[in-house]
Amino acid sequence: MVAGVIEGLGPDTAGFARGDRVAFPVPAAGAPAESSVVLAIDSLVGIPRGVTEQQAADLLVPGIVARALLRQVRPMGHGDRVHVSFRASLVRDVVEAWVTERGGILVDEATDADIVYDETARRRAAREASLRQGRMQEAAADVFMTMRAGVFDDVQASRRGAHTIAA
Repeated sequence: MVAGVIEGLGPDTAGFARGDRVAFPVPAAGAPAESSVVLAIDSLVGIPRGVTEQQAADLLVPGIVARALLRQVRPMGHGDRVHVSFRASLVRDVVEAWVTERGGILVDEATDADIVYDETARRRAAREASLRQGRMQEAAADVFMTMRAGVFDDVQASRRGAHTIAA
């Protein structure tokens, strides 16, 4: 994701205002090289107070994938023993933080786990999250609430710059 501030709006634009903070998926061609980009309004996700643009850019997508994993693909509950064994380290860190916050117990060995989140489950969660375009705001709101609660404060992500946005 890329995050920034809306600096201008087209004549038929509704739902956002100049100065709103938003995040949007990185275009297929990669992150914009310019400091200003023009986007369709339906590709934007509003960033609430209490969440920085950097947090939204770094953690929204891993958070949405983690949400799909923990709630839809292989739901976990309080007290479940969970083993996470996939390569995507940022998503893994977000999943582990969220498992702990939800009362799960992280275990080192898959044989000791009630639930195993492996590469197959992570890929399925990524597909599940991407198929739910109509519910993106709902998923994003849930992830942002979790960010504001400090659940991901210890998760380290690479740093990217923010942009200004015209919609």
